[in-house]
Amino acid sequence: MRSATTFVGLLAAAGSVSASHGAQRMRRHHRSAAKRDAVSGTAYYGYQNDRTTACGTVSSDDDFVAGVHAAYYGDIWSASDKCFQHITVYYGDKSIDVTLTDAANTTASTGDGDIYLSTAAFTALAGSLDVGMIDVTWEWASGSASVADAPTTQDAATTSSESAPTTSSSPAPPATTDAAPTTTDAPTTAPASTSAPATSSSAPSGSSNEGWKVYQSLTGDTLINYFGFDEGQSDNSGVANYVNGKNTGLVYTGNDGKVYINVDTTQNVGLRNSVRMTSAEKFNPSTASLFIFDVEKVPAVCGVWPAIWFTGSGTWPYSGEVDVIEGVNQYTQNIVSIHTGPGCTFADSAVSSLTKAALVSGAGLNCDATVDTMGCGFSMYDTASYGTGFNAVGGGAYAVQMSEDGISVWFWQRDQIPADVTSGGPNPSSWGASVVTYSSASCDMSSHFQDLMLIITNNLGGTFPEGVWHTAGSGGQAQSCADITGFDSAANFVQNSGASFADAQFIINSFMIYRY
Repeated sequence: MRSATTFVGLLAAAGSVSASHGAQRMRRHHRSAAKRDAVSGTAYYGYQNDRTTACGTVSSDDDFVAGVHAAYYGDIWSASDKCFQHITVYYGDKSIDVTLTDAANTTASTGDGDIYLSTAAFTALAGSLDVGMIDVTWEWASGSASVADAPTTQDAATTSSESAPTTSSSPAPPATTDAAPTTTDAPTTAPASTSAPATSSSAPSGSSNEGWKVYQSLTGDTLINYFGFDEGQSDNSGVANYVNGKNTGLVYTGNDGKVYINVDTTQNVGLRNSVRMTSAEKFNPSTASLFIFDVEKVPAVCGVWPAIWFTGSGTWPYSGEVDVIEGVNQYTQNIVSIHTGPGCTFADSAVSSLTKAALVSGAGLNCDATVDTMGCGFSMYDTASYGTGFNAVGGGAYAVQMSEDGISVWFWQRDQIPADVTSGGPNPSSWGASVVTYSSASCDMSSHFQDLMLIITNNLGGTFPEGVWHTAGSGGQAQSCADITGFDSAANFVQNSGASFADAQFIINSFMIYRY
């Protein structure tokens, strides 16, 4: 239900809810008192409505994003220098972190301190959309707010105060988002070739004592052709432009038989070309499957948000999401997580028995992403499980066993991969403790995970990288990306530092899928 208010924001752009992967990383809840220099105003909510924000990004209703009055944003018809800065909004003893992605249409009836929130952010703060509006205080997370050199309330007012803006009357997006460059030349990081794979990257073949048989052996061009390429601007307020990786030269098989997945390196862009690869084949727990992802390298540059994951083809999160490899920026610790609809939890006893990961979920043991979009997430202790640490040891292998009994994830660094995995005869019962196991005892697999598609993606910017841009020590990353790059936001760095993304690359040896 929409809020029946006279405060109309430009918060507009929406990504597909079913593709809302990872947006939960900005959804951290806090309980503290507002600071003395916080701005007072009224918070309203609005829907994204499949449109581009004043900052030139695309967001979904699930993202924690906001728009502020022209007095703080500046010219509401263009990208502000405050775009992608972080705001803490306080309501009673609650507070949330949001990213500024938009301006708010202002009228004579609105105050300078009023703030327009996405539905997810408003719900997290107010508990329900039904209240319509709440009195809040807010401040720039990096320091006290200051009034911008901007039009006055009357100057910035629009002619309508009764309804959300329609597509035909919305302002044009900033010039930087009009078009993203295409890349027709293959990157120079590895030779573009489809020659026969070398022995080092050939798929394993062997016999499993536990009855697992090869169902899909994906290497080289076979792996690339297993996926389709999604196209268009990325979701979760990212500044990636997803393109067909084969046609643009961003994805190819090298002379070594390995698959290379790259990012465009044009120095200055509005949206930077990247890829999101989605399988046509779908998986269900009712058919037991074992996945082995042999990955040599993952992107590990400030501003990246790469992942290998599954998502249901229905409405998110009700058809489920499983994140196998996920992190941002220069993290070294991988995050494994699931996101579901109501009725799926993680047992408290299982948390206490974990030896390889720690719970990072915002909703505790509740995996219901309609309560908290973080679902049930776990950060691995191994500082070579992701990013720079992972790449330094030559990568490794992740295994996922999925059945009606549950979902289990294992990880091994390159020199620790079990012989039965490398030979192609996997025996999961011999692998010891998993990183994490989501059990059917507290989460019915078949009802919460339906028609899962396998996805490889490298979003750029967005809510997760932005949310930790100024944070040191998060995910094993010692120094913040703000300090490393000198840029005030992930989006600005991505858009204006193309050369830095020459090494933002996946190198994949093989994906093996086994069934009984």
